Amino acid sequence: MTKEYSYEILHEVNVEKWNNQLKKNEFAMFFQTAEYVSSKGYSTPLFVYIYDKSDNVVGQLALIVVKEYHSYSTPLLNSYIKTVSRLGHRCSWVAGPIIHSKIEEERMLILRVFLQALNRILKEYNVIILDGYSLPQDNLTTTYVEELKKNNFTVEDFVTFRIDLSTSIEDIWKNVEKSARNDVTKAERENIRICEVKTLEELKTYNYLAKIWARTKGIEIGEDPVRIEDDWYHHKTGIEKFFLAYQDGEPISGLRVGTFNGIAYTNQVLNSYTKAASVGGPALTWQAIKWAKENGLRIYDFSGIRALPENDSQIDRHMEQLKGLANYKRKWAGKEYRYYHFLNVVHPLRYKLFRLLSKPDWLYRDYKRRHFKKPKVEN
Repeated sequence: MTKEYSYEILHEVNVEKWNNQLKKNEFAMFFQTAEYVSSKGYSTPLFVYIYDKSDNVVGQLALIVVKEYHSYSTPLLNSYIKTVSRLGHRCSWVAGPIIHSKIEEERMLILRVFLQALNRILKEYNVIILDGYSLPQDNLTTTYVEELKKNNFTVEDFVTFRIDLSTSIEDIWKNVEKSARNDVTKAERENIRICEVKTLEELKTYNYLAKIWARTKGIEIGEDPVRIEDDWYHHKTGIEKFFLAYQDGEPISGLRVGTFNGIAYTNQVLNSYTKAASVGGPALTWQAIKWAKENGLRIYDFSGIRALPENDSQIDRHMEQLKGLANYKRKWAGKEYRYYHFLNVVHPLRYKLFRLLSKPDWLYRDYKRRHFKKPKVEN
């Protein structure tokens, strides 16, 4: 640790104190809240405080250490995957570290203390891979990024799209691309009903839809009361909102939105694919934007994706889906912001072995995904 700063690593924090400190940074997001990190029942939460010489909080980072993995494709592989988990753990964060200074020299000193804390976590928790996503709109300098690279992190560019909600809802609507506006009005004509989840029964419907959606991706989600309990807690504390779209009395689409510090963030999009060419998704997106505006939020974030090459000729077939997703997000008139994914493979041989032994799960998941039959569009 430097003479100017020190760190503290905790498993639990005072929720109100931690979150209030986060709000000192205008772009801090719900991913770093104490409630969100602490609710991950399958992992160990860690909270890092950075203090200056006067014991003022100048930096924060909430992480999770995943100690036990589960099969995506089928519960029948869970025992096998748990055995593979003994090779080591994964430590991750999203939208951090949070540094409460805009002075570049101070920011770099605080970042180095964060790196010292992370190195201690790597040793104490048998971490084989460490990764994290930086905070959008944090204006990270080249020097900041290079410091991560010097500490064994590879860096990948990501991009997100954000609407400034200080603009009137009428102006936001005017700036939305015509095709997206047409989808929203089509949903109205087709009597698609949008519902903000307010009861536990409605939340259970949302989680049921999540199970249906997961099957379209080759993922099997079992009954998990803890997950519903966590989601209900997030709903009650206000750090997440859930929306459902119904057609002919059937839930067809869902949207989960993280909310904290004036920022709404698209955290999950669901589709049952039971209705061909459904416009439930666009209708939900527009409803969430209106909800965020009406409730006094400052920013609506459509969530990020890996940045694509500027030259279309460099986009391979694996990137085509990302390109389509990027085009969808651009329709909503959000401004584009860069951020980064930092990845440190701490033990390359063990991680390589972990990936090799996990391959049966991934292969079966991919097989199920490819053989899922979506409904055909009716003429």
